[in-house]
Amino acid sequence: VSVLATAKFVSCQTDRTYLDLDIPISLFQDALDLRPTDRPDRTVTQLHRAFALLSRFTKRRFQTDADTAEGLLSEVLHICHADSHIRRAALLAVGPSAL
Repeated sequence: VSVLATAKFVSCQTDRTYLDLDIPISLFQDALDLRPTDRPDRTVTQLHRAFALLSRFTKRRFQTDADTAEGLLSEVLHICHADSHIRRAALLAVGPSAL
């Protein structure tokens, strides 16, 4: 499910069909629902869902998208090791205020 969500998200970005972001966001959530919290690749899915939510936020300005993305990114930052590439990607998404 996560691979399909990623493919849909990339497709939305390249085709500039931002209205279709609902599909990958929903698929990322499905993938998270299926993954136990202790599974190592869960943080990558959280990060990808946060990116999709932030992309939709930039177009539609739904505050719930930004809030949900912030929660996902905070969780990723809390879980990942300091030198992790996933943590660095989350820090970039959060912005300079987190550095």
